[in-house]
Amino acid sequence: MHLAEINVGRLLRPLTDPRTTDFVDNLDAINALAEESPGFVWRLKDESGNATQIAAYDDPLIIVNLSVWASVESLYEFAYKTAHRRFVQRR
Repeated sequence: MHLAEINVGRLLRPLTDPRTTDFVDNLDAINALAEESPGFVWRLKDESGNATQIAAYDDPLIIVNLSVWASVESLYEFAYKTAHRRFVQRR
């Protein structure tokens, strides 16, 4: 059995806005960290390597992220005990 995790969020500003630069600039590093983490199984991504351009809704400010993990514990370790934590804390 695996755990599927999905985030659906509405951005306050487009990904091209300078105020989202920190988020955009760290996508590749955080995604790579996830893929290297114990318990990581799979994540949704397009040819760019992330899911920010996958339009799940008509609103272009809504972005999705889907990943699969071996356990709740492995997802927790990644989300709250790696560099990813900084982004969770900032929302």
